[in-house]
Amino acid sequence: MPVIKLDSRRFQIFYRLYQGKTDRQIGQELKLPGYTITYNKAQLFKILNVKKRAELPNLARNFKIVLDCPIG
Repeated sequence: MPVIKLDSRRFQIFYRLYQGKTDRQIGQELKLPGYTITYNKAQLFKILNVKKRAELPNLARNFKIVLDCPIG
């Protein structure tokens, strides 16, 4: 299974998008302004090569999405 590594912030956003949450809900949960969510979502979609959030569940089934952070 192919692996996609995401930084902490993008992983948090990916997980919430995968859960079906809106940008506004994500912003409220992470205590971030809307433009930060919009920017990170655009970067995330570019990394994952998707165009809309409806593609995320299928992508998650076909790839292993992991948090890319150093341990220690």
